[in-house]
Amino acid sequence: MVEEPATPAEAVGARIRARREALDGAMKPARRMRQADLAKALRRDTSWVSRAERGQVYLNVTDLTEIAFQLDVDPATLIRGLLPKGRRRRRRGTGKKGSDPVINS
Repeated sequence: MVEEPATPAEAVGARIRARREALDGAMKPARRMRQADLAKALRRDTSWVSRAERGQVYLNVTDLTEIAFQLDVDPATLIRGLLPKGRRRRRRGTGKKGSDPVINS
C-alpha cells in the first residue's frame, strides 16, 4: 500500500518522482531519465534531487520551474490541488481592512 504524502513538499516530490519515472519507462534505455540525469540538467547534486523527491527540500519557484522544464511538464501540474480540502483562497479586498496578520505585522 502506498502512503499519502503528509506535507505539500512530499506531495510535490512524489509528483516529480512519478513524472521522472514515467519518462524513464517511456524512453529508450540509452536515454532514460535517472536522478543523476535530472541533477546534471539542474546543475545540482544527485542527493538534492533525491531529497526533493522525498519532500525534504523546499523548492522555490525557480527550482520548480526548472524541474518542470526538464521533465517536460507544466509547473502547475506539480502543485495543483495542494491546499487542504475546505481551505479556500482569500480574494483580495474581501476581508476587513487591517484583518490580515501577515500584512499588519
